[in-house]
Amino acid sequence: MLKCSRNGTHINPIHKLSHTFAPVITTKLSIINYQQKKIMPINYSVNPRRNPSEKGTPPKFYAKVQTRGTVSFDTLAEDIAYATTLTDGDVLNVLRALIKQVKKHLSDGKIVSLDALGSFQFQISGKGALTEEDYNTNLIQKVRIQYRPGRLVREVQNLTNLQFKKVAPIKRKVTDTEEEEEEA
Repeated sequence: MLKCSRNGTHINPIHKLSHTFAPVITTKLSIINYQQKKIMPINYSVNPRRNPSEKGTPPKFYAKVQTRGTVSFDTLAEDIAYATTLTDGDVLNVLRALIKQVKKHLSDGKIVSLDALGSFQFQISGKGALTEEDYNTNLIQKVRIQYRPGRLVREVQNLTNLQFKKVAPIKRKVTDTEEEEEEA
């Protein structure tokens, strides 16, 4: 048994990651280790796409990412709990509180910076007016949240650290409306 330097409790160094070792393992190191392993390849398929502004021209072929699934909020909490001394309930509570605080500060018109993860801020788009005096809020058509990745997130997307693997395209489910349009 080891004694935790943070709160003096006894911990089992074999159980998950101990308090003593957790501060040494940083996000920066995990990204470096992640890169040294050469991350799993990004699956992609090649699909034809037409340029709508160039009618009558043949389609060009472009790569499209094929994901391997979705990681749920609960799964993230369990993974974080396993890598730390927190319970998954503690992690869920912290993540829920983080979301509430991000919403609160965005609503106050602030940019919310989560350091290496990135930042969030509101962006608006709409129609323009001929003069500043003619502009009013009725011209605003959309409000969205812009995400700007932080340094460590951008490192993951560095092309020199990525591998690509071509896979077959995923068959898209055709809706009833699309079938009717094809028959017409």
